[in-house]
Amino acid sequence: MKIAILIPIILIGEFGATFLFRFIHKKLGPGEADQKPSLITVLKGVIERSVITVFLVFNYPHILIAFAALKLGTRFQDEDTKISNDYFLIGNLISLGISVLYVWLYHHTINLLIG
Repeated sequence: MKIAILIPIILIGEFGATFLFRFIHKKLGPGEADQKPSLITVLKGVIERSVITVFLVFNYPHILIAFAALKLGTRFQDEDTKISNDYFLIGNLISLGISVLYVWLYHHTINLLIG
């Protein structure tokens, strides 16, 4: 039952998140403002938020530590990187916030259904 409720929440949320991240990409993203993020980049974000959401719903908050460590580890790059720290930080915070929103919506939906 948990997954049957969680999947629509994530799918609807990711549709909205697409527009939010496009806006952020236009304002802070690397390169030309008209350039859209690649499909791979979008899919990585969807998978990232889905994994965090599922772990939080199943009461494994340790995923947040793993998420932070993975993000920190993958952030170390050459100094020639075109991605600003603001863009990276804002994107990650919004991604985490979206996952927390999904969990809140899930719990709210469960409470409405069970009563």
